[in-house]
Amino acid sequence: DVEEELHDVEDDFNEDYEDFLTEILEKAHAVIKSDADILLPTAYIASFYKEEDEVDEDGAKVYSIPVETGVYTETEDYSSETDTRIVFMPSPARLIYIVNGAMSKELWRLK
Repeated sequence: DVEEELHDVEDDFNEDYEDFLTEILEKAHAVIKSDADILLPTAYIASFYKEEDEVDEDGAKVYSIPVETGVYTETEDYSSETDTRIVFMPSPARLIYIVNGAMSKELWRLK
């Protein structure tokens, strides 16, 4: 029952925000020079976020996420051996580019 409810929530989220978030994801893929397929927005959400006791230089909360979280994407800037991923982060909502497990750059931030 819980799994079915989770799928319903994911479906509702994608239905409500897919167009808006897909446009953001398309721009992000262009910035990192990736022609990888863009997945549903829920694919870019980490399996969990652990809030840390700090903020970044822009005042956003810092979170730890699982190392292999986010969506793997190939890019012209790195070889295929480099692990490059895109993931949504909270507070404020933003899209982060991760290279070899380290947050490399912010691709988008909710204003």
